[in-house]
Amino acid sequence: MINPIDMNDRSTIVCYTVNPFHDFIYNNGAADFIYLPGPGYPVAINNADEVAGYYTDAIGNDHGYVYNNGAFTALDVPNTLGTRPTAINNNGDVVGTYVDSSHQIQAFLYKDSQFQTLTRTAAIIEPRAINDSGEIAGVFFDYVGPTTPSTTSHGFLYNQGTFSTIDVPGAQNIDVVGIDANGDVAGFYPVTSGTHSFLYADGRVSPLNVPESTSDRVTSINANGDIVGSSRANNGLWQGFVGEISPSDPLMQLSILDTTTGQTLMSTARLYSGPVAGVQNEYVRIASDNLTITASSDNWFIHADGAMNAITVHGGTNVLDGGAGSNFLTGGAGVDQFYLDDRTPTAISWSTVADFHSGDGATVWGVTPQDFTLTWLDKQGAPGYTGLTAVFQKDGVPEAGITLAGFTSADLNDGKLAVSWGATQDTAGAAGSPYFHIQAS
Repeated sequence: MINPIDMNDRSTIVCYTVNPFHDFIYNNGAADFIYLPGPGYPVAINNADEVAGYYTDAIGNDHGYVYNNGAFTALDVPNTLGTRPTAINNNGDVVGTYVDSSHQIQAFLYKDSQFQTLTRTAAIIEPRAINDSGEIAGVFFDYVGPTTPSTTSHGFLYNQGTFSTIDVPGAQNIDVVGIDANGDVAGFYPVTSGTHSFLYADGRVSPLNVPESTSDRVTSINANGDIVGSSRANNGLWQGFVGEISPSDPLMQLSILDTTTGQTLMSTARLYSGPVAGVQNEYVRIASDNLTITASSDNWFIHADGAMNAITVHGGTNVLDGGAGSNFLTGGAGVDQFYLDDRTPTAISWSTVADFHSGDGATVWGVTPQDFTLTWLDKQGAPGYTGLTAVFQKDGVPEAGITLAGFTSADLNDGKLAVSWGATQDTAGAAGSPYFHIQAS
């Protein structure tokens, strides 16, 4: 029986067989067997095809190993009773557990050919994953006696000597399955109907919203934040799911429909860290498919680029960044900023802005009065949403335009709209950007 365990970004898979026990690497129809001194279990493979795992000797002790391009390296914490690696990153750093001379389980990090013990006061630590920045995710069990661990598990994120506890309110146990390049941790916890998945990001735990599911369990997260797992549908059947993460936290509610495929997507939302005051949440997606993105909570920065997208916000303070391409941007009840990016256009860019009202602003990036001809046109745009359109033209550059539904050129003179040209300031390592701005009074 062949048991696939892990796959790297190059689609190389590490597996093991039983009867007899063999670890092997599989790629493009070829198997590279890892010959071990005893029955072995691979646990992870990185993008350099380095495999971390362990084997059991004749007296039942575990020994860690790293296998790389035909070379087998023993990985045993010195003066211990057994070593079990659990994960390896693309730098070759390995995490895992070992049994010390007092028969207590300890956690280790193997980096730069050195072992480091990871300790947390009065707790057993089990690392489950490590990203390329060296952030480690896993679970821990508090001691309820001198040598007796609790049966209740908590998640953790370890970064540069600091442990952050991951708990879901009301959940008795947390299990962690992985960590992405941003330090976001994925896992699951028990509920009445089975289990439910979660994301820990920016210091906050958010349940994951797997559509039409009564029970779900994320099993892996990659460096990009893509996840896979299984879920039980309303009809009781189990199915696999793959996608990005969609927290169901009330402050981070987002609906995303891929109108190219007709599928509802799960999406990663984060806490916003940019310069716009009042914005709390952020979603960024670069995709070739056409997307319809709807926020049902307030205070969003939403950027979708690379296709024809529709973005709708709810209220509060929002930034709707359609990027390049053709977009339909609908404002909410609060104060909104609408962006069109014409800095490196490869095709015509055209966005329609609906519900543009007092306090809102629209900015076209990458245009200057010296290089571009600005033309104002009335009654342009999609049926039912025609209005005043600003068209920007330059020889050899695809045309860009932005339509303000419901407005006319008369509004440029009656005080309803104010326009200006400008440029952002240069920052360290980045030049400022010229822009044209329309402000609704």
